Amino acid sequence: QDEFFAYANRVDEIDPAACRASIEQKFSANIMAQNYVERYQEVIARARW
Repeated sequence: QDEFFAYANRVDEIDPAACRASIEQKFSANIMAQNYVERYQEVIARARW
């Protein structure tokens, strides 16, 4: 909890453009779809039919 408040006071140090670029790289529609497919494949591989 203390760590949260320490960083909350530094929110103005975040570069909005860098933040957006990071999020777009990690959470684009293609990346999210790929991650879902990988998780589904893992679940299917563990399934006991």
